[in-house]
Amino acid sequence: MIWKDKKYSLPVYIFSVFSVLIVLLFSAIMLTMIWRHFNVFEKSRSLEKVMDVFKSNYWLMTFTCITAGITEELVFRAYLMPRIQALVKGPYVAIIGSSIVFGLFHIGYGTVMNVVGPFVIGIIFSIYYYNYRNIRVLILSHFLWDYILLLLKTTQPVNAG
Repeated sequence: MIWKDKKYSLPVYIFSVFSVLIVLLFSAIMLTMIWRHFNVFEKSRSLEKVMDVFKSNYWLMTFTCITAGITEELVFRAYLMPRIQALVKGPYVAIIGSSIVFGLFHIGYGTVMNVVGPFVIGIIFSIYYYNYRNIRVLILSHFLWDYILLLLKTTQPVNAG
């Protein structure tokens, strides 16, 4: 890592994770309102297949969320973002550039929503990382966000219609 991780007290870590999750929730609500306004909801077949696997294997879901939180934050925030900033000498291109790459990394799910959502998450995480230089908060936030969403998705009743 180029940027040295700043250390914080446990209450600051807890507050930071909670704050990041609140910002993510607010952003998800806003994106959902925008999607509904333009009526652009589309289902991702590949994501539905993953959900089917996770419904029968919560350990795999948990492991996937842990590894995604760790690897994606280390790659997109701790590795890529500082390097982009070193090349362009400014934080804005680094924040937006790493977020675009993060969003495009999720293109395999096949929908616009599955790219725009991670792009917005990337913006939030990148701004946090630029301001507070703590990857641990982002790893934990990323894990919790993925885990909560997948848990909600895999436990919702099947729609009969």
